[in-house]
Amino acid sequence: MPIAVSVLASPQWITAHYARGVFPVWEHAAVALSGATSIPITALLLGAAALGAPVVAIRGWRRGRRAGRTRGRLLRAGLARTLGAAALLYSAFLCAWGLGYRQLPIEARWELPAEVGDTELAGFTVELLAILREPPEPADRHLAPALDALRASLAGTIERREGWRPRVPRRVKWLPAGTLLTFGSTGIASPFLLEAHVDGALPEVWRLGVVAHELAHVVGCCGEAEADLAGYAAGFASGDRYVRYAVALRAFVELAGGLPADDWRALRDGLPDVVRADLDDWSRAIRAHRSATAARWSARAYDRYLRSQGVSAGRADYQRALELLLRGWRAGAVALHGTAR
Repeated sequence: MPIAVSVLASPQWITAHYARGVFPVWEHAAVALSGATSIPITALLLGAAALGAPVVAIRGWRRGRRAGRTRGRLLRAGLARTLGAAALLYSAFLCAWGLGYRQLPIEARWELPAEVGDTELAGFTVELLAILREPPEPADRHLAPALDALRASLAGTIERREGWRPRVPRRVKWLPAGTLLTFGSTGIASPFLLEAHVDGALPEVWRLGVVAHELAHVVGCCGEAEADLAGYAAGFASGDRYVRYAVALRAFVELAGGLPADDWRALRDGLPDVVRADLDDWSRAIRAHRSATAARWSARAYDRYLRSQGVSAGRADYQRALELLLRGWRAGAVALHGTAR
């Protein structure tokens, strides 16, 4: 049934009946479960499955052989069970989260303008640099209250833009240093239990920025650019200087990706020493843990996954983040200063 819905239902139907109907009920239940502990439940379940599945298969094979079944019969039965389990797992994935890829795009849901140009980019850059040129004092850099402000702001942002109020997880699962960075990632959200995981090797301010993105996934923004937009909107609207600074840093790095090297250096050199130090900390963390080979294979696998879920751009969907951010800023959905409309 979920597979048929994913193929036959229109984005409008999925938005109305799944994304704003079924998913909110599941989201509240899953977050209550996974958020009850700081232990990464998804990782434990995956580990148990990886260790347990071969044991079950071998024991079943031996029992079958002792009962006189042929190898061919056992192989056919095992293949049938594997295909059945895969279909069941994929149906569960669609019900828990995956159908969200097929809802109306965030441009339509948030009523964003169709285009932005150099004028919008220049105006946005001016406001962004104003935040970075007044970084929070060390006394204002406290992760726990910043996370609380981010959670509250994200809940309000989704309620205002999507029409339902999510249960944002109280806990983020910090993974051992390098767990994700080795593969070129900084965070990951579990689609089944809606857990947000962030690599523990990241400097604190960068953890905060990544959390904004991963929590946006948890509350139903499946696409990478959509999660970025929701995370930015919530971060800038949080009222917390540390959160606003953290998401401004991420946006600045996003902006830098499209600039000539000389322009990037000129912008960076005009920032306060503490901001340049935070940018350097980010680069050092990446260099210390990233494996080029592992990151390349991980990127290919994730690109195929995104395309299989209807994200036609694959990993290039990340590159839409800046465009969506500019469109959201122009529409007033993202307010770097003041209150979003």
